[in-house]
Amino acid sequence: MNKTKINFLIDVLLGISFIVVAITSIILFFKLAPKYTILQLHNISGMIFILLSLIHIGLHFNWFLCVTKSFFTSNKQECKK
Repeated sequence: MNKTKINFLIDVLLGISFIVVAITSIILFFKLAPKYTILQLHNISGMIFILLSLIHIGLHFNWFLCVTKSFFTSNKQECKK
């Protein structure tokens, strides 16, 4: 699997886990369902979101360094994704 497909898969999974965290947050806030079940789903999806976020940052770390360097120096260079 090439890097583009991996990035796409990570991004889709990040989006899904974010939506689950957001929906369960709303359910917990308005007390719309039993707390224990929803809280477990919220916590698990939150941990998945954190893990996927770290993987996403790791895959784009060189780009992040390049952009940071070009932001703080006068030598502007083009950064590859």
